[in-house]
Amino acid sequence: MAKKLEFWFGIVLMGFAIFVWSVASGFPKYIVSGKQLPGPNFFPILLGIIVFIFGFYEVAGCFWQSLKEKTSKTTESPHRSVSLFRFLTEWGNMNVILFVTGIALYVPFIQWIGFGVGTFIFSTLLMVRLKAGWIKSIAISAIVVLLIMLVFEKLFRIPLSPGLFNLTFA
Repeated sequence: MAKKLEFWFGIVLMGFAIFVWSVASGFPKYIVSGKQLPGPNFFPILLGIIVFIFGFYEVAGCFWQSLKEKTSKTTESPHRSVSLFRFLTEWGNMNVILFVTGIALYVPFIQWIGFGVGTFIFSTLLMVRLKAGWIKSIAISAIVVLLIMLVFEKLFRIPLSPGLFNLTFA
């Protein structure tokens, strides 16, 4: 179980690093007196490289460990296989799949319904899935959403998407 989580964690890290690279590559160049200096894309790309290396390390470690286990286990049946359905429905794998799908749907969802409501729904459902309990999930989600909205909209004066319910502190 832990090996599968490490594998998926490595895959997510590498995917996140590739995403950061693709976004950072669109940042403007920083040119002073005709010389190109490290600009706003320098640190995201550097961190993306580091995150990718750690992700690759996790995935390669899982493959190496499984190869060592295969060569050391000669007493098991050679025809033992795990079905794709069973693999996808195991608790840890399902959590990774639901989390990645949720993140992919989260951004367009908050554009439509708004940051406050969308983040509250997403974080509540995620915490319930991770067995935090409904009351605790609702309370923590409400507090976190309110704090984020207050900090960004009042302190930094950065508007968040009000969405369908026009929920803002501005």
